[in-house]
Amino acid sequence: RMHDCVDLPETYSVQLVTPPDSWVGRNLRDLGLRQGYNVSVLAVKRRNALGGMRNEMPDPDRTLNDSDRLIVVGETHDLDRLLTDTNTRAFGSPGARGSSR
Repeated sequence: RMHDCVDLPETYSVQLVTPPDSWVGRNLRDLGLRQGYNVSVLAVKRRNALGGMRNEMPDPDRTLNDSDRLIVVGETHDLDRLLTDTNTRAFGSPGARGSSR
């Protein structure tokens, strides 16, 4: 089966981010990640009833919990600034930088 892929410019990255404690109990709208860091949340990985993870569309008004993970995209320098400023972690390999494939 064929899948469409989106190639990102070399200066862009996609990261899987663990929200810092200061984000837990807050929603994406209040965090203002696009306005403050010029990054967009593509999806929220959330635990299901069986303990597995599922991807959800990012609802700006849904409260984040401590097991959520955010899939974010932006210019690499903006993502690095977000991670540094919030003292949070990102998961992924160097292959995640510059391409969504």
